[in-house]
Amino acid sequence: MASGASYQKDGGWQDPTHWAEQTIFARQEGMLKWASEKLQPGDLVRVRSTPSRQSWEQDGEKIYGHGFAVNELTLLAAKPEKKAEPAKSSPAAKKSR
Repeated sequence: MASGASYQKDGGWQDPTHWAEQTIFARQEGMLKWASEKLQPGDLVRVRSTPSRQSWEQDGEKIYGHGFAVNELTLLAAKPEKKAEPAKSSPAAKKSR
């Protein structure tokens, strides 16, 4: 899931994107099926989740991070479809008038 919060720094606007991994567990089979069938990249969703701290080994070093276990997931708005651009007339079509 991506989120962002704009802020001003040195007279210009900064708009960083923050990524947070949200996990739907297998025991939530209904939610998992609904999400995989209905949600598309760019959809606006509301997620209620429980934060958790995680750790793992990488190249002999212990790495710490955060994850989120999804409790509720709601589609607020589907990503708007791109409108088709009007067809451009060719120069040949203009001459035949």
